[in-house]
Amino acid sequence: RSFTFVATDNCSPLTTTYTIVGPGGTVNGTGNTITTGFAIGTTTINWTVKDASLNSNTCTTTVVINSLPVASITAAGADSFCNGFLLSGSSTLTGPFTYQWLFNNQSAGTTAGITLGLTNGDGVYTLYTKDVNGCRSALGATYNYQKQNLVSSYTIIAEKEVSLGKYNKVGSGSIGITSSNGEAEFKAYSSVNGAGSFVKAPKIDKDGSGIVITSQVIGIASVTLPVMQYNTVSTNNLPNYTASVNNATLTGSYKTLTVKKGISVTVTANTFGSIKLEEGASIRFTATVLNIADLVADKGAKNDSYTYIRFGQNTSVRVSGKVSIGSQVLVNPESNKVTFYMGNLSHDEEKFTVKGGDTRVIANIYMPDGKLRVTATDSDNDDHVSCDHRAHDARYCQHKGHDHNDCEHRAHSAASCNDDVYMTGLFIAEEVESKGNTVIWNSYDCSAPPPALIVNSTTKVVQSVIAEKTETIVSAEEELKVTVMPNPSTTFFTLKLESKYETPVNMRVMDASGRVVDMKSKIGANSTLQIGHNYSSGTYYAELIQGTKRKVVQLIKGRG
Repeated sequence: RSFTFVATDNCSPLTTTYTIVGPGGTVNGTGNTITTGFAIGTTTINWTVKDASLNSNTCTTTVVINSLPVASITAAGADSFCNGFLLSGSSTLTGPFTYQWLFNNQSAGTTAGITLGLTNGDGVYTLYTKDVNGCRSALGATYNYQKQNLVSSYTIIAEKEVSLGKYNKVGSGSIGITSSNGEAEFKAYSSVNGAGSFVKAPKIDKDGSGIVITSQVIGIASVTLPVMQYNTVSTNNLPNYTASVNNATLTGSYKTLTVKKGISVTVTANTFGSIKLEEGASIRFTATVLNIADLVADKGAKNDSYTYIRFGQNTSVRVSGKVSIGSQVLVNPESNKVTFYMGNLSHDEEKFTVKGGDTRVIANIYMPDGKLRVTATDSDNDDHVSCDHRAHDARYCQHKGHDHNDCEHRAHSAASCNDDVYMTGLFIAEEVESKGNTVIWNSYDCSAPPPALIVNSTTKVVQSVIAEKTETIVSAEEELKVTVMPNPSTTFFTLKLESKYETPVNMRVMDASGRVVDMKSKIGANSTLQIGHNYSSGTYYAELIQGTKRKVVQLIKGRG
């Protein structure tokens, strides 16, 4: 950059001299144009001009040269449960500046950080920062993103083997094998086909037709695994306890804790030997770190009540022995961040087993030395086809052999199909076996929004008797009548269903934020049931579906 000094006088000629004082030193010169470069910082130019009569005058020019911003990138979060892969940008500038992220010369963001996942492309991401004067960093900071090397890209990671049975599917996330002699095996009609998903293993074995895998990568999944936590607490001197009183709060730690059939309890302690939940029992843990030897949850009760295992947000469940989950069991239905750490310092084999149907597990499972085995109710018959959820003839029913609800052969949704087992989280084990029609795996970042509360706009409230603590909601055609008594309630709610049709009713209950807290299926169209024994105080919405009809009832639980 050049600077030209302009002076006028009646007595010509004019002579101009200058002195440059700045970070680069002092320079004297003659002439009214300066073309020399300036160092970063503040430089002063003192100009002196004389006319032919030796009259003189001076003036000063101040030149400020700012340094170009230098951008930098920090990568974090990829090796932790429920964390996305985050690139955070920064700059050497102290004043206000803006961010410009590029990928393949296309804009990838203008915020301080960007989160990358399976749907983002592999390759170099570049960050530039720009100051308020529009000066951009000369060289952008770069990061070479490779999703195959990140834990956050996977739903299932195994050291030795992943075996995905017939009709089993990974709906989101990928599968990886971490040892050189490991294998990923797939039976007929299984799939790993979520957006951006892949299977990475030294050996990929396809046994059957109809297998769908978005991308196959032959190699080792070289990932940094999360830090393991262990249960090292002894329970030998603790007492045993059997919970048989509903809605009790248990404050003690126990060597053996049994929750009887249909009983709901809240547990505030954090150390247990064996915990056994009988049919339809419910347990809620409030401690954020739990030490448990064995956890066994029987199937839901025959009256279509689920067995519940609930946790608070950010809970670590350290299990030194085994976890066994049966049919109609809901683990962490509120979708909080929950991680099972399966292991002890003896490094003997631990087992996490899910066996049955109509079961949902929403949790991360980390088991470096054990086997994660998930089997649906028909795991012993790998020949028949998967249920397509359509109405069907009893002779060709794919639900035969169930030990809980008999199929009524009507059309139903995938969510209410008694075959299905849903596993949602990040699952890391020595071996993973998934068998039976159908087991469905999905990734989960522990911050997904709760399911939306859907209210049918045609539902009309024609009677609301608050004074009698009874609320009735019916359709204009009187097709389904739901009576709640009492409402509000400090204990539980009794729901009376009346319908002119025999089609069974499915129900789910959501809290005020939309999180599902209770589910029941195949309720008799003209029946009475009780819910809410273990609900906390607050507002809830019971959504009842009979065929194509949907009714929503507001429930108010007061403090007892």
